[in-house]
Order: sequence, then C-alpha cells, then structure tokens
Amino acid sequence: MDHYLLPLVSRENIAEGTMTFSFDLGSGEYSFRAGQHAELTLLDPPHTDAKGNLRVFSFTHSPKNTRSLFFATRMRDSAFKKSLAELLLGTKVKVSRAMGNMTLHKDDAKPAVFLAGGIGITPMRSIIEWAFEESSRHQLFLFHANRTIRSMPFFNDFEQWARSHERFTFIPTLSDEGDQEWHYERGRVDHAMIAKYVEDMSSAIYYLAGPPPMVATMWQLLVDAGISEDVIKSEEFGGY
Repeated sequence: MDHYLLPLVSRENIAEGTMTFSFDLGSGEYSFRAGQHAELTLLDPPHTDAKGNLRVFSFTHSPKNTRSLFFATRMRDSAFKKSLAELLLGTKVKVSRAMGNMTLHKDDAKPAVFLAGGIGITPMRSIIEWAFEESSRHQLFLFHANRTIRSMPFFNDFEQWARSHERFTFIPTLSDEGDQEWHYERGRVDHAMIAKYVEDMSSAIYYLAGPPPMVATMWQLLVDAGISEDVIKSEEFGGY
C-alpha cells in the first residue's frame, strides 16, 4: 500500500516550541525500519500556503511499537504547522509508506556516532530505542546540540537510557550560557568534543541530522578529520 489514512489520537508538548503527534494504526499493519521517515499529507486543512499540505517527518519510536506512529516537529508559523496544531483528535491524515536509508549499520564492531541538531534528533531516537530492544552490541554515542535545555526534545529519555545501558553515551551540549545548572557540554560540537568521547574516530559510522547548515558543517568537520564520506549518513531538517 502506498499510503494509509490514520487518525490523530494525541499530541503533546515535549520541549519549548516542539510537539509530538501520534496516529492510531488500529488493526492495520505498517512496517518501517528504525531511522526511516514518511510523508504526511493534511486533508482539507484549515490553513494553506504555497508550500502545500505535505511534509516529511521521521519516526521517533521503535518499529516494535505496532499500535501507533509517532512523529515530532518544531512548531513554526507556517500554514501546515498551524493546521497540524489545530487538528481535532480523530481527524485522519494521509501517511505514505516508510522511506529512507538512515538505518543502523549491521557490523556491531563499528561504533555508531550520532550528531544531531535540534529536531534532527527524531530518527536517532528511533534507532537508539530499537537498538536497546534488540539488545544490540553496537557502541552508541549521541551528541545532541540545542540552544537551551528547554528546547531539547527527549532529554529525559536519553539521560535515563544512558544510566541503564553501558554501551550508550549521551553527550548533550548547549549554545546558550543561561542554564547555570548544566553539567554536560557547552558550545558547538567540534572535533575536540567528538574525540573526547570517541576513542578511535576512524572506526565509527556517523549519522548526521539537523538544520542544513549544521549538517554541512558536521560533514566538513568529519571529512577534514580524515573520515571517509562512505561512512557518513545524513538527513537535513528545514525550518518549515
């Protein structure tokens, strides 16, 4: 099936300016791989503009959850986002089949290094949750850059997982100096920050997701560090 009509069953504020939306699968079947994404189309939305009624969102959860589909997004002042925020529970949206190749590599001898900016964290949350459920032997490193702690989605999930899974290292970093009680990293992710946690950078597979300028900067940082482009996977999240 190329698309599914699924009802909105819940929405929740999970960080400053960020919401998660869940859609009920009912008795239907929907398959995807952790890290993939889908197209969401609003049907007869209350607000429209030239950008249209379709957007692409990554799944935020493990494929092992077969009851609902979860997506998260920054809420902007676009027609699509305003319509999404105003949808009545029970309203159906069109969801495409799953797409994308940003999935966890098979060789668990190679560490996975996730470099996320803002809402780019969504496919990485899906991959990491699935890896735990599969009892994966991959060493996982998650670097997540945000302006403030209030704008950091899924922070509590990752912090708890880091305490529970010895093969997972969570490295959040903030660019805003206002959070005085912060005990993690500060500033932009750079070569020195990655090397502080990843002992052998040349042995890892890298996953990049976030705003296009951030993804481009991280890609160049890795290439300048001698990392082959063949071991870098990326997705860009525009501010629509």
